[in-house]
Amino acid sequence: TGMGVAQRQRAGLVRRAREAGLRTALLSNSWGTEFPGDGWHGMFDTVVISGEVGMRKPEHRIYRLVADQLDLAPSACVFVDDLRPNVAAAVELGPRGVRANVVNPGPIDTGWMTPQIVESGTLQTPAGRLGTPGDTADLVRFLLSDAGSWITGQVLYSNGGFRTG
Repeated sequence: TGMGVAQRQRAGLVRRAREAGLRTALLSNSWGTEFPGDGWHGMFDTVVISGEVGMRKPEHRIYRLVADQLDLAPSACVFVDDLRPNVAAAVELGPRGVRANVVNPGPIDTGWMTPQIVESGTLQTPAGRLGTPGDTADLVRFLLSDAGSWITGQVLYSNGGFRTG
C-alpha cells in the first residue's frame, strides 16, 4: 500500500481495537474538501472530517458529534490524539464525561520492520521485545474501562521502556 510506517502502525492498532469489539472513529482537522481518505473510511466505524462538518478540534461539539455517530455516551469514549492541544480539551470536557489522552506506543511490530530494525529495537527495551498492536489496544481498552476513568489529559508512554538515546 501507499501508507508510511506510522500510518501502518496506526492501521494495525485500529484493526486490533475493532477485532477486540471496540468502536473506532477517525476525527480529522482536515479543513479542505480534498481529504486523503483512501483506505480510512472502511477501517473506522465512523469518519468525521472538520471541513465536511464545519467544526474543528478542540471545539466541544465535534467530540459530541463523534460520540453520537458511534452511538456511545461521551463517558464511554477515549480520545487519543498526537497533539497535546487537542487533548487539553479533556480538561474542559471532563465534566461532560469525555476523557482524552495521548498514547505514544513506541516501536510497534506490525510486520513492516526489517530484521535489523527489529534487532536494534529489541536491544533497546528492557523486556527484550518490541510492542505489538495488542499491547497498545490493551492500554486503550483499560482507558475505556471503569478502572481507567480517572485518567484524562495525560500523555501515556506505552513503549516497554524503549530507550532512544
